[in-house]
Amino acid sequence: MKTSRVLVCCASVTLAVTSGGLADSRKCTIFNGTEAPIAAVQIRATGQARWQANLLAQHTVGVARSETVQISTPPCMYDFFITFDDGHRRIIQRVDVCRRTSLTVTSG
Repeated sequence: MKTSRVLVCCASVTLAVTSGGLADSRKCTIFNGTEAPIAAVQIRATGQARWQANLLAQHTVGVARSETVQISTPPCMYDFFITFDDGHRRIIQRVDVCRRTSLTVTSG
């Protein structure tokens, strides 16, 4: 199994208007610094059991590439479940998407 390190940095906010009023939505850019394309990115609010659907839909994040996804807030604290096309998986816990909106996955 390959090992990956994750660096989280930056911050930006996008506001989205919904029928229920003003809701926050965060953009999160996922950078792939590993040796395998990322096939799926799922999130869940930290402390919850259920993972949301793949944020990448039908896309992959190639090696040395990035993809920006939209995450609804609140809450701000999310766990990320990353699946690589070679089959290995990684869970990155407690990412504060209200303060940090880019996630860099590197081999390590």
